[in-house]
Amino acid sequence: MNLKKSSLDTVYGIRRDGDVFMIGDSQVGADDDGNIHINNVEFPATKGMWELMTRKRVDKDSVTTIDIKKYKTILEMTNAHL
Repeated sequence: MNLKKSSLDTVYGIRRDGDVFMIGDSQVGADDDGNIHINNVEFPATKGMWELMTRKRVDKDSVTTIDIKKYKTILEMTNAHL
């Protein structure tokens, strides 16, 4: 995935803070399969989930209702929505 810096969502999405990646007040990690790990909770990797986690303008055709629900959970558990 080739992203321009201007297309990244650093307000509600993943941002770099020193040597770690953060969303809200929590550190974000990913495993070798691309699954997202936040606060010891794993979120399955999908194209839609990565779109929501990284882009200002998402490809709506890639995002499912399940992706949106899981992203909402992430925003709430990390206080990223505040």
